[in-house]
Amino acid sequence: MRRYLNRIRKKISGKQGFSFSEMLIATLIILLVTGILTATVALASDHFQKSMRSSESKVLASTLKTIFISELAYTTEVRTDGSGNVTEFQSQNYSIEGAISSVGVSDPDAGGYGKIIFYNANDTEESLKVLGDGSYPNGIGAKVTSLTYDKEAEDFKLVLQVGYGETCCVERTVLIHNENGDILTD
Repeated sequence: MRRYLNRIRKKISGKQGFSFSEMLIATLIILLVTGILTATVALASDHFQKSMRSSESKVLASTLKTIFISELAYTTEVRTDGSGNVTEFQSQNYSIEGAISSVGVSDPDAGGYGKIIFYNANDTEESLKVLGDGSYPNGIGAKVTSLTYDKEAEDFKLVLQVGYGETCCVERTVLIHNENGDILTD
């Protein structure tokens, strides 16, 4: 070991310098270390991005769940198809000029995730965003995969997904009891 250190000292103090093969090996070692560091940083960045999307998806799902609970628990009118799927309902906070509303998604991505909207069932051009654009960060979106109404129990069943692309980060199933009791149905 001493002999190796002495040789390095002589080369540094002398005018001779390092040989081509020594410089080539040192360069290869530096490139190898740089490549490993780059791959590690890329993996860490990807993990951080997934973690942020997961966390933000949970917050968005919770917020949308709260909105739907407040809307459906006090709605006064519901229209369903033959199998109990809700097609329209009277929104308490998001109705457009008192018209009956439907739930939709604006600007859906490949997986159908987008921004939840309530739109006028009589005029699909009129719609209101349930939440602002800032509630959908990092490309995440939401969709209602199922909304049903049980007339006998006076309960809604909502299945809500939050994700991006083809990836579902959060799925929430919520039973919402209608508090009005005298709900109009078709």
